[in-house]
Amino acid sequence: MLKWEDINYEHRTIRICRSEKNSRLKKERYISSAKNDKIRVIPLTDDMARVLRKVKEFYHREIQ
Repeated sequence: MLKWEDINYEHRTIRICRSEKNSRLKKERYISSAKNDKIRVIPLTDDMARVLRKVKEFYHREIQ
């Protein structure tokens, strides 16, 4: 699961540190640490940064 604070526009990176999992016994979803508790960092391209900024703007407009 990605949160806005995982995106670093200045360093052009996205940090992956959580995952969404499914509990078959309880039949519900939950958030836990990433696989093997490893934090992964992936590059943030110009196109991805542009799209994420637009999504964030839209998201904040809809909430208010």
